[in-house]
Amino acid sequence: MDNISSLRWSRESEVFVIEKVRQSECLWDHRDPMFLKKTFKRHLYHRIAIAIQEEFPALAGVTADAVMHKWGNLKKSFSRELQKAKNPKSGSGYTSKWHLFELLMFLTDTASADKSVCNYNEHQSKDNSPASMAESQVQEWLEISLFHVYVLI
Repeated sequence: MDNISSLRWSRESEVFVIEKVRQSECLWDHRDPMFLKKTFKRHLYHRIAIAIQEEFPALAGVTADAVMHKWGNLKKSFSRELQKAKNPKSGSGYTSKWHLFELLMFLTDTASADKSVCNYNEHQSKDNSPASMAESQVQEWLEISLFHVYVLI
């Protein structure tokens, strides 16, 4: 399916996405060493898309992009609900009625004082030669290959 906005996600499929993403900490925890590995993360989103297609026939053809988009929307909704809970408008506390709020509470573990992630590595080589770029691509390939070995065991 090419049109991400035309997908009809059920509550069950949303829960499924959350559970699959939660199992792969590098997709949501900036402290995970693989968090900045875009190729690796894209591969994981692709695997989640395949699992969704198998579990939910109505979402046949869902893509990695659609899963990433859905996950982004779920995180934004959770963040808004969390802000409402932290800063209620009235004197009484705010209790979220959103059906996915409790399921996404694991995201609060990453909401520390360090709210941003710097993707600049001070020790990163300034050399942008083809040789150094090839080395980084080989590194990502190895990481994905190791992931396959880990999953198959």
